[in-house]
Amino acid sequence: MTLISAPAGAGKTSLLASWLAANPRQVAWLAPRPQLTEAAFWAEWLAAIHRVAPARSALRRLAGPRTGTPGPFVVQLLNGFAELDEPLIVVVDDFHSIRSPEICAAIEQLLRAAPTSLRLVLSTRHDPPLPLHLLRASGELVELRARDLAMTTDEAQQLLDGLGVELEPHVLSLLIEQTEGWAAGIRLFTLAHRARGPEVTALEAIDLDERPASEYLLAEVLRRQTDETRDFLLATSVAERFTADLANAMTERSDSAHLAERLVADNVFIERLDTQPPWYRYHHLFAELLRAELRHTARGRIAELHGRAAKWHFENRAPMDAVHHALAAGDRDLLTLCLVDGWFELVARTDAAFRSELLGLTPDGDVDASAALSAVLASIEFINGNTRSGSRRLARARKLWPKSAEAPLQAVLTFAELLHSTNRGRFSETTRLAHELLDLAEDGPFSSQASETMRAIALGHLGLAEVALGDLAEAETHLSEALEAARIADVPYAELAAMGGMAWVQLIRGRLRRAGRIARGAVELAQARGWDHSSQAAVSLGALALVEHEWDDLDAADSHARELGDTARRLDDAGGRLWAAVIQASLCLAGRGTDVDLALERLLGAAEPAGVESPRLQRIVVGLEARLMAAAADHDGAAALIDEALDESPSSPGLHAVRARLLLASGDAEGALAALTAPCDAAYPTVAIEREVLRAVALRATGNADSALTAIEVALARAEPEGIRRPFLSAGRGVRELLADHLRKGVSHRWFASELLRNLDGTNGARVLPAELLEPLSARESEVLRFLPTMMSNADIASELFVSVNTVKTHVKSIYRKLDVTRRQDSVRRARQLHLL
Repeated sequence: MTLISAPAGAGKTSLLASWLAANPRQVAWLAPRPQLTEAAFWAEWLAAIHRVAPARSALRRLAGPRTGTPGPFVVQLLNGFAELDEPLIVVVDDFHSIRSPEICAAIEQLLRAAPTSLRLVLSTRHDPPLPLHLLRASGELVELRARDLAMTTDEAQQLLDGLGVELEPHVLSLLIEQTEGWAAGIRLFTLAHRARGPEVTALEAIDLDERPASEYLLAEVLRRQTDETRDFLLATSVAERFTADLANAMTERSDSAHLAERLVADNVFIERLDTQPPWYRYHHLFAELLRAELRHTARGRIAELHGRAAKWHFENRAPMDAVHHALAAGDRDLLTLCLVDGWFELVARTDAAFRSELLGLTPDGDVDASAALSAVLASIEFINGNTRSGSRRLARARKLWPKSAEAPLQAVLTFAELLHSTNRGRFSETTRLAHELLDLAEDGPFSSQASETMRAIALGHLGLAEVALGDLAEAETHLSEALEAARIADVPYAELAAMGGMAWVQLIRGRLRRAGRIARGAVELAQARGWDHSSQAAVSLGALALVEHEWDDLDAADSHARELGDTARRLDDAGGRLWAAVIQASLCLAGRGTDVDLALERLLGAAEPAGVESPRLQRIVVGLEARLMAAAADHDGAAALIDEALDESPSSPGLHAVRARLLLASGDAEGALAALTAPCDAAYPTVAIEREVLRAVALRATGNADSALTAIEVALARAEPEGIRRPFLSAGRGVRELLADHLRKGVSHRWFASELLRNLDGTNGARVLPAELLEPLSARESEVLRFLPTMMSNADIASELFVSVNTVKTHVKSIYRKLDVTRRQDSVRRARQLHLL
């Protein structure tokens, strides 16, 4: 790696450009903008590489990640570079603008494993957070610092000659001494000197004072410009970058394109960006000092200039820039217009930092006087997890809301109401509001980006509501559509919500492996985005904890349940609090966590004020309450509670299963069988497995040993593919004898039955396998093993499991060793012999 680290204006970019001009090579050059997202950075990285990489190389086919910096993407980059026959140089200019620790971590990973074909050049104002000491020690780092870039007398003379400025030798020496060879300072001085006219040739004619050289020289440049040019420079400095049209709007000129090009030709610290139409930006230091000069000489113009910029950005569909300028202008009406019109594009494009900035910079007086601003900021509060303040702002918006509002304004309020109803667990209301938002997206005057964002958000909330209300078929359809819309429109917020809902659909349908993968991916996305304490993350945490509970991974389930509870309490999320209490109660019954009385108290405390509209959840709560009462020796109370619940829901398979548990515990096996054979609705897979296990226990207790073995074998067949363990481990002592009988007499599901038996005997370490396999497979190896009979490649398996290809290769190698085979085909055959597949 080559590191060029020096202050602004030291000549880093000029050095690189001159080096490349003198040494033509295959170079991928990128200059990332400030506050670039990870996905946007890697998109620019790949675009630069695609321009120079060989046509048939893997690098040309590589696509950037949608979000974040996933490990497999970095591995693919390394593999792509390794395939090159010739070195490829990647130059990242202005690397100091990269603030993402994840991007820096990925660069570090690239450096640690870099093949000889990758040559990285970083140009930056300060040292990056990379292991430079290790690179120095290994001789893999070339460094150029400020002292290396400082201009010598000869170099400065060449610069002056190019600018047409002549100085006496002693004046030039004094200039080098005063600027310490700082390239920007020398250039600034020469421009100021040239602006004074040909009659001034001596440095002594300029009155040096004690101010910093950069400030003094900039003042000299500005003072020598014409009034017209100086006004243009000051007016356009309020924008981070500008086009000729934007400059015209800000300065009320019609010739900004000509003037901007003249400034570029004169090297007045302005850069023309490689875009169409061209955008311009001032050198950072130059822009900062221009703004300081504007504050000093014309402070009263600043709000007006920002207002003009806001209107231009608003008219040109750039809502984020429009909002920034409207805030700076202090114009409430303009800010409202920009926010309402571009709200859903802002939701798609902004991060938590921008939303928090908007909350902090919008005066409370302006918000309280505006229904639209109150609704917008209520939405931001809900998204950021500030439910109480969001509810207050929403109440204010309702109070001020006009009787007839146009579609953009109505959509903002509907969105805020949608977030609030979902948070409170009012899912019928959520369904109505989601359909309203979908209608507005279809019929309203919105851009395609805004419409897709609205669709993604509405469909995600609709799917979540349908999961809660028990309509899984519609939920799966709408959540799939939400995921597609969110990814097309690039709305991670909506993608996260849809992933959480989809994890619940898969969990309820008994597809625990798929549910776990989706939920884990959603939690990782939330962490990468800084949303790990959001309501969307809470949805996925609940699903993941329940999956882990069914897998008997009680430590992980307990950790995620506690995280869910903490998040739900902070967000005042009624549904999240209740699900956290449900999971903690289930863990208590599994012998983990709090004592029975405390678990019951917490469950009832979360259920009573929640008012969550979910019949299935309400039945789960009643069933757990009865089981906890029975565990606390209140058998009569538990039986009465279940009888009352069954009077209200006589066809609930889950409630009948709880009644069977209570009857088995009291020694009434015949009554338990009657409860399990009572007419009821079709059971979801985990409940169906639980009922079959309880039926096996009851049959054995009544002397029907053969029927009991058949029932336990049915339960094992249903449970093994998804690794569902808790129904066996929570069904009482009779299960142990049933599993032992099955291992003595049966031939199928021996690995799974053996593992369950070991768990029941109190060994909760690594998963246990039959005696033929001396060293057990880990849980992750068992997951990988299930893909080996398919046509999926290691890369496909890695994508499915959200791990790197190297991780999959490591697991496969370990599986081969434990099965004593050397080929994939043999591993599948051996695994089937051992009933691992």
